[in-house]
Amino acid sequence: MGSKWKRTIRLIVIVGSVYLSIRYLLPLFVPFLVAGVLAKSIYPAVRFLHKHMRLPQTAGAVLVLVLSGGVLVVAGYFLGGKLVVQAEHFAARVPDYLEQMRNLICCGCSSIETALQLRSGCMMEQLITIGENSWRRMQESAGSYVTAHLIPMASWCVQAGAFLLIVVLAAVYWIKERETIARYQRLSMYRQEIALVLGHCTRVGGAYLRVELLIMCITAALCVLGLALLGNEYALLAGLSIGVLDALPFLGTGTVFFPWILIDLVQKRFLHGAGLAVLYLVCYLVREIMESRLLGERIGITALETMISMYVGWQLFGLWGLFLGPVAWILIKEIDKYENEG
Repeated sequence: MGSKWKRTIRLIVIVGSVYLSIRYLLPLFVPFLVAGVLAKSIYPAVRFLHKHMRLPQTAGAVLVLVLSGGVLVVAGYFLGGKLVVQAEHFAARVPDYLEQMRNLICCGCSSIETALQLRSGCMMEQLITIGENSWRRMQESAGSYVTAHLIPMASWCVQAGAFLLIVVLAAVYWIKERETIARYQRLSMYRQEIALVLGHCTRVGGAYLRVELLIMCITAALCVLGLALLGNEYALLAGLSIGVLDALPFLGTGTVFFPWILIDLVQKRFLHGAGLAVLYLVCYLVREIMESRLLGERIGITALETMISMYVGWQLFGLWGLFLGPVAWILIKEIDKYENEG
């Protein structure tokens, strides 16, 4: 058999193995993988407490987790409070915004009717009919939807609580038994494979997630600051929402900025529209520069590879595939490299 066929078969086996592992094995070990990442993140603080304060590692891990959770709860309380205030204010103004939108649509329809020599108001009548029918169907299905999903939502909340408890306990035990786990890895006959999967690929996958999280946070901070400078009263709510959208490759900041800029142009708010355009351009350049440099330098994956792997992951694994796709692609490349070197 030729070398090309051997390499093709090997790549098919690697891709199939990675797919089956992510599809069927990963869900069984997700809490413990998250616990391992959490334990590795807090271990420097635990080691500091153990070395300088003679605090047992188990007690140190519990203390660090409690303090970290407390900080997150306090930060979430204040940030969440501001978000709730802005959300309530926005909800109260929704009728005004809908009226403004209706006026814009009326002006647009009137212009089209005049250009096409249609009866005045016919397009708006059709739009109103479509809107009323859609709203009626939404109201009819809302009650049945909530009733049908009430028990699954309660079950999901219980599962989420159990997941969090398992992660915390596993992280504490991971730190407590760190040396034992390391010894098992050294003595295992599969130590090279374990080092490959849990070593390099974990580091690379963690670097990818950190880079994406960093870009999302920077984008959200830029949007909050830029919208605040433009005098937007919902700067925090809108900026954080845009930052989250920017992490999704098929939505991005343009999903919000393009319609917003267009509305400003229609309303002749040229200065505000120009400010939004500059803000969008800054966010776009920041993402492109950081992705090309950080992703390329740290994990050796290009922006195009990232987008393709995210799309394929999305098609195969749903929403989580946006994160699992690039990690799977990195894993495939590293296993193939390891096989070639071997």
